[in-house]
Amino acid sequence: MEIGDNGEIVVFHGYWRNVKTGISVPVILPEQALENMGQHIGIRNIAKIQGLVINRVELGYDTPPPMMQVDELSPAYEIEVLATFEDGSEEELWIYVPATST
Repeated sequence: MEIGDNGEIVVFHGYWRNVKTGISVPVILPEQALENMGQHIGIRNIAKIQGLVINRVELGYDTPPPMMQVDELSPAYEIEVLATFEDGSEEELWIYVPATST
């Protein structure tokens, strides 16, 4: 959660879902997720990115929006990066990369 001026909530990441324990699946290493990251950058101006600084890599679950029903959660790496664009502007991005090899 990120709080802005006058206590206003600016950013909130997190949802609650009722889930049951399923089967264990092997996950790829964080280094492999970083190698696969380029396939999952979902921004329009990817060609204008001049550099990326990786701030954090965390294993979690990638899920659809909370209004959609899901039967299972898929493990994914959340990669937080700082992108620098060709005009010198910077933007913080979150990239989700599947953590399974299948």
